[in-house]
Amino acid sequence: MRIFEYVAKELFKRNGIAVPVSGLVEKPSELEKVLIDIRGPWVLKPQVLFGARGKAGLIKFADSKEAAVTGAGELWNAGRGIKKILIEEKIKVQRELYLSITIDPGKACAVIIASAQGGTDIETLAVSGKKNILYEYIDLNIGIMPFNARKTAYGIGLDNGLISRYVSVVTSLYNIFEESDRSEEHTSELQSH
Repeated sequence: MRIFEYVAKELFKRNGIAVPVSGLVEKPSELEKVLIDIRGPWVLKPQVLFGARGKAGLIKFADSKEAAVTGAGELWNAGRGIKKILIEEKIKVQRELYLSITIDPGKACAVIIASAQGGTDIETLAVSGKKNILYEYIDLNIGIMPFNARKTAYGIGLDNGLISRYVSVVTSLYNIFEESDRSEEHTSELQSH
């Protein structure tokens, strides 16, 4: 399923996964209010359905309202079909990880994919070899178990103090995965009738 980042973050919030404070703007007249509501500095993220936005120069950072207004104008005028911009509080990143859950059609099961290296080069890392990426397979009939999440936590080298939070995030992410899968099945059933 491909969804916009702001939609994914709403799903995360509803399922107890912490996300930065943010606001969505669709036109320049909405920008001032969002900048007042969210304490700066800010990150401006265009809502588009393709990756590598940072490498394409489409993620903007702003330390002042003037810089945010200029950055938003540049994004809207970039000619990439940008209609919405997610404005987020800029947070200090101590460490980036990669985490996803998807279906492995060959094994007919779900798979947690985790890496101790996150960020914009995760696709390159995946192509360079599996040694840096962990795969934990989940029987769809049983669902996720805490040991599935703990195994990937240890595999990516998380400190013991972070393990329980990580297990909670992975479990919530799996719940979103299951919910999305059920809603796609329901949508397909409706479309076929």
